[in-house]
Amino acid sequence: MSVVFDPSDWVLIVLLEYVALLRKHGAHVRATDLKPPPGVPQALENLGVPFAPQSGEVFEGASLIVLSPGVPADARLPSLQHRRRAHGP
Repeated sequence: MSVVFDPSDWVLIVLLEYVALLRKHGAHVRATDLKPPPGVPQALENLGVPFAPQSGEVFEGASLIVLSPGVPADARLPSLQHRRRAHGP
């Protein structure tokens, strides 16, 4: 599967390992986590990837949301539920 992102697309990412892959394909990436491991937000910022604590607002405007494999697709995270109510799954 080949994916090419439009320069206006923003991808919200919740797993560090996907950053390089998505950026390689032209995505603008931002990151979020409920409980980020120490140093991860700063490491992301050093890579030019904005980090914000998880909230309903941080999901707004994302063309794609990539969940960590440890997060079930039907997760009941309040911020993800907010996005689903506003835009669907």
